Amino acid sequence: RVWGELRDIDYDEALNDREVQEMGADLAYNINAYLTTAVFGSYVRYKETDIGRTDKRYILGGRVGYSFSRKLSANASLQYRKRDSTQTGFNYNEFSALVGVVYGFRGRTTGLVGDRVGRY
Repeated sequence: RVWGELRDIDYDEALNDREVQEMGADLAYNINAYLTTAVFGSYVRYKETDIGRTDKRYILGGRVGYSFSRKLSANASLQYRKRDSTQTGFNYNEFSALVGVVYGFRGRTTGLVGDRVGRY
């Protein structure tokens, strides 16, 4: 999955006008019937035109999932996030790791932790 988005939001009376540019990719690969891997990344440029603030946000990461049976699976996700802002106090770097176990009552569970990409 690859996506891109461009938004230009102009308010009549409030000072909340903004421009948003977003692009990203989420590429998954099934190694076999039990093991699934994925890599993902996104870039968002968020400009508040009324106050002159611009944020650039980056996300990079990977996921792996393993199905032990039709109902039991485990997954892990690593993710790095960074925001660069023209306004002081809004910059950050974040590294996160998630591990999960899923038990499903119907059918085969294939969901991976960390499926949300690029949204804040």
